Amino acid sequence: MTTKLTLSVDEAVIRDAKAYAQGVGRSVSQLVEAYLRALTTEQRVQHTKLPETIKRWHGAFAPGFTFGAGTEATDQAVSEDCL
Repeated sequence: MTTKLTLSVDEAVIRDAKAYAQGVGRSVSQLVEAYLRALTTEQRVQHTKLPETIKRWHGAFAPGFTFGAGTEATDQAVSEDCL
Protein backbone atom coordinates (compact mmCIF):
# COMPACT_ATOMS: atom_id res chain seq x y z
CA MET A 1 0.00 0.00 0.00
CA THR A 2 1.40 3.38 -0.98
CA THR A 3 0.73 6.49 1.11
CA LYS A 4 1.61 10.10 0.34
CA LEU A 5 4.21 11.84 2.47
CA THR A 6 4.84 15.58 2.48
CA LEU A 7 8.41 16.71 3.18
CA SER A 8 10.01 20.14 3.49
CA VAL A 9 13.37 20.05 1.72
CA ASP A 10 15.76 22.75 0.53
CA GLU A 11 15.10 23.70 -3.12
CA ALA A 12 18.67 22.94 -4.18
CA VAL A 13 18.45 19.48 -2.65
CA ILE A 14 15.20 18.81 -4.49
CA ARG A 15 16.71 20.02 -7.77
CA ASP A 16 19.78 17.81 -7.32
CA ALA A 17 17.65 14.84 -6.23
CA LYS A 18 15.46 15.15 -9.32
CA ALA A 19 18.49 15.31 -11.60
CA TYR A 20 20.05 12.30 -9.87
CA ALA A 21 16.80 10.32 -9.99
CA GLN A 22 16.40 11.03 -13.70
CA GLY A 23 20.00 9.97 -14.30
CA VAL A 24 19.44 6.60 -12.65
CA GLY A 25 15.97 6.09 -14.10
CA ARG A 26 14.07 6.29 -10.82
CA SER A 27 11.71 8.74 -9.20
CA VAL A 28 12.57 10.85 -6.16
CA SER A 29 9.85 8.94 -4.30
CA GLN A 30 11.57 5.64 -5.11
CA LEU A 31 14.91 7.03 -3.89
CA VAL A 32 13.37 8.26 -0.63
CA GLU A 33 11.56 4.98 -0.07
CA ALA A 34 14.76 2.97 -0.71
CA TYR A 35 16.68 5.20 1.70
CA LEU A 36 14.06 4.93 4.44
CA ARG A 37 13.86 1.16 3.94
CA ALA A 38 17.65 0.85 4.23
CA LEU A 39 17.72 3.12 7.27
CA THR A 40 15.02 1.22 9.14
CA THR A 41 16.49 -2.16 8.16
CA GLU A 42 19.89 -1.07 9.51
CA GLN A 43 18.29 -0.02 12.80
CA ARG A 44 16.58 -3.41 13.14
CA VAL A 45 19.87 -5.18 12.53
CA GLN A 46 21.64 -2.98 15.08
CA HIS A 47 19.05 -3.87 17.71
CA THR A 48 19.31 -7.57 16.94
CA LYS A 49 21.73 -9.42 19.19
CA LEU A 50 24.24 -10.53 16.58
CA PRO A 51 27.94 -11.00 17.13
CA GLU A 52 29.91 -7.88 16.13
CA THR A 53 31.76 -9.90 13.48
CA ILE A 54 28.45 -10.58 11.73
CA LYS A 55 27.14 -7.02 12.12
CA ARG A 56 30.24 -5.68 10.35
CA TRP A 57 29.32 -7.67 7.24
CA HIS A 58 25.74 -6.28 7.10
CA GLY A 59 25.25 -4.50 3.79
CA ALA A 60 28.67 -5.48 2.47
CA PHE A 61 27.23 -7.57 -0.35
CA ALA A 62 24.50 -6.81 -2.85
CA PRO A 63 21.23 -8.73 -2.47
CA GLY A 64 21.53 -12.08 -4.25
CA PHE A 65 25.34 -12.08 -4.10
CA THR A 66 26.89 -15.53 -4.10
CA PHE A 67 30.47 -16.53 -3.45
CA GLY A 68 30.66 -18.44 -6.70
CA ALA A 69 29.67 -21.79 -5.22
CA GLY A 70 29.72 -24.45 -7.87
CA THR A 71 32.58 -22.94 -9.83
CA GLU A 72 35.64 -25.08 -10.27
CA ALA A 73 37.98 -22.58 -8.57
CA THR A 74 35.68 -22.18 -5.56
CA ASP A 75 35.09 -25.92 -5.23
CA GLN A 76 38.83 -26.55 -5.35
CA ALA A 77 39.59 -23.84 -2.76
CA VAL A 78 36.91 -25.18 -0.42
CA SER A 79 38.07 -28.77 -0.75
CA GLU A 80 41.70 -27.77 -0.11
CA ASP A 81 40.73 -25.76 2.98
CA CYS A 82 38.61 -28.62 4.29
CA LEU A 83 41.34 -31.24 4.02
